[in-house]
Amino acid sequence: MDPDALLAVVIGKLDRGQVGNRQWPDSKGEYWAICPYHADDRVGSFSVSVRGYNCFACGAKGGLPA
Repeated sequence: MDPDALLAVVIGKLDRGQVGNRQWPDSKGEYWAICPYHADDRVGSFSVSVRGYNCFACGAKGGLPA
C-alpha cells in the first residue's frame, strides 16, 4: 500500500482528543492524537507521519509497513 494511503487510513482511526488544528498536521507533517497504546493519555502525546509513529509518554514507536 502507498505510504500516504496507509497514513490516511491510520489517521482516520485515531482519537484526536483536544488536539488542535495546528497539530493536524503540524509543520513537520505529523498528526498528533491520543495514544492508542496506553489508556491514560489525555493530552495527545502520540504522533504519526509517513516516517512512522512515536508516543512521547509511553515510548511506543515504529514504522508504517511498506
